[in-house]
Amino acid sequence: MNTNTYTKLEFNQIRERISEFAKSEEAKNKLLNLEPMLNPNAIRTALDESDDGKRLAEDGFRVPVHSLNGVQMAMKQISKEAVLTPQGLQDLGEFLHHASRMKTFMLGKKGILRKIADYAYGIDPLDDIAEQLQRAIKNGRVSDQASSKLSKIRKNLGRTEARIREKMDKYLVSSQLSGKLQDDRYKIIDGQFVLPVKRANKNAVDGRVVSHSNKGTTAYVQPEAISRLQNELEALRADEKSEEYRILSELTNSVATHTQTIMQNIDIMIQYDIILAKGRYSREIGGERPQFNNNGVISLIKAKHPLLGDEAVPLNIRVGDTFRSLVITGPNTGGKTVVLKTTGLSCLMAQSGLHIACDPGSTLPLYEDILVDIGDNQNIEQSLSTFSAHIKNIIGIVKYGRKGTLVLLDEIGTGTDPVEGTGLGISILEKLHEQGATVMATTHFSEIKTFAKSHEGFQTGSMAFDVESLRPLYRLDIGKPGESNAFLIALRLGLDYKLIERAHEASYGEKKTYANASKKFKEHMEDKTIDKPAYDSGSQKRKVEAKKVRKQLKNADKALEKPKFDIGDAVKISGLPAVGVIVEEADRKGEYLVLYKNKKIRVMHTRLSIYIGKEQLYPDQYDMDNVTKSWNRRKKESKMRKGKIGVTIDENE
Repeated sequence: MNTNTYTKLEFNQIRERISEFAKSEEAKNKLLNLEPMLNPNAIRTALDESDDGKRLAEDGFRVPVHSLNGVQMAMKQISKEAVLTPQGLQDLGEFLHHASRMKTFMLGKKGILRKIADYAYGIDPLDDIAEQLQRAIKNGRVSDQASSKLSKIRKNLGRTEARIREKMDKYLVSSQLSGKLQDDRYKIIDGQFVLPVKRANKNAVDGRVVSHSNKGTTAYVQPEAISRLQNELEALRADEKSEEYRILSELTNSVATHTQTIMQNIDIMIQYDIILAKGRYSREIGGERPQFNNNGVISLIKAKHPLLGDEAVPLNIRVGDTFRSLVITGPNTGGKTVVLKTTGLSCLMAQSGLHIACDPGSTLPLYEDILVDIGDNQNIEQSLSTFSAHIKNIIGIVKYGRKGTLVLLDEIGTGTDPVEGTGLGISILEKLHEQGATVMATTHFSEIKTFAKSHEGFQTGSMAFDVESLRPLYRLDIGKPGESNAFLIALRLGLDYKLIERAHEASYGEKKTYANASKKFKEHMEDKTIDKPAYDSGSQKRKVEAKKVRKQLKNADKALEKPKFDIGDAVKISGLPAVGVIVEEADRKGEYLVLYKNKKIRVMHTRLSIYIGKEQLYPDQYDMDNVTKSWNRRKKESKMRKGKIGVTIDENE
């Protein structure tokens, strides 16, 4: 699978959403890099895990998953043979406690879990080490209980510090220092107990000046009587640090001897974190476990695009039994692209071991690759650069599209001249089908729909449209070719059915009667007006609907019109870069004779558009022969008028 497929089918967004349910950064990163698998056994195992994860999520169990905060860093320090900090050892102790709880929890759920309970047998919580760490480290520091020596040192520290504070309090209330102190409190600077003496009175205290204030107005003096106790305190502090380091080193060594076991516990915890995240996501989207088949059949029952949430309309999609290539038609906003994305995304998720948003009984093939051409811009008049990008993409799709691949093509053939685009679309579909790929394509072109209807192995589908409400239903109807919504809308709104019949013939080259449909619409509208007016001018909603209808009618009327060009008009020809000139009026087929780069060619009116009208190019009474006839032809005609013999004129001149 390639990154283009993940992007176009929005698989990256699915991975991001699932990762949000994980607690540890390690599990999040693994979920962000989740990949579809090809091994059926690996997929089956991953889906078993998703089943168990969803079961735990739905039952509301509080699974003791650990976030691994600080744990990985501690293990990295051990690998560098560094002595762990108290916080690092505490993090490891808490992790081992969680590992023990996880083992107890999972083994206690063996009765309801299909797969993942047995993973807990791989956990060794190292109870002796965990108990040792819990006793020795509390609140991020070495505990008094870590050793009897440390406990004794700290008791002596406490007594010595208490004696110092008692003496310092006496200095504060001494009558000899009254008015000579800047503050009625003593301070501790760099661990030294000092009195804040006014600079002018610094000699009033028998002792040494430790520091001065920033402004120099205060001298911080340690009395001589305190210095001896201060030295005792410093010695005890050094003893404390030495004993703490010894304890930390001993605990680090104990942990280091079980590095492999701890790393295995971490890996299992990450696995449980991933499984629980997949389960919680499945619960969020109403996911179900898909089945896999070996006969190439896609059968999705009430499938939804998981990113659409409550707005998603369930789709029934079936491809691959009696036909392998499906061509879907329908309105621009009717949901054709959603059908492609829902199908492709379901396949990616299923092969990644994830549940998909569908009903039970949905089944999918195992695809080696999913090739996608879905553009962000669905306008038929795309730029040349966009068309070129699509063609480059399709070249790769044709190269690798074969049996065992799913190909999704959105609006195939658009971005260029409709006639040429239709031909390209048909040839690409033929080639991919011939190579054995499963193909789902959407199109606007009726010729591609006609091709799909008449070729073995192909089937047509359409997105349902409610003509009454003038809204798409977002329902895929397989085997039912799409009707012309513009014609039915115009008919419903009262356009003469004979005009509709002529429009249908002009568009599709076949006759179709709309008389019965017209009668049905009229009867329906008459019944409807009995209860309430057809249009409420005060309703903003109806105003918007009326505006949409007017636009649709305008588009339908345009389809009936044949543009009228005059001799001498400068015109643009679809698919050609230069400008031509009309030299002869249209024939019965609607083809004009156009002078293009000194050659006369016949061009269907649908490919022409006005560039500059003749009235802007030539003055009144201008001899149009100068435009429509070559210089050689005009010269020969002049000779013939003068009676010259042997002069002949080529009609192409």
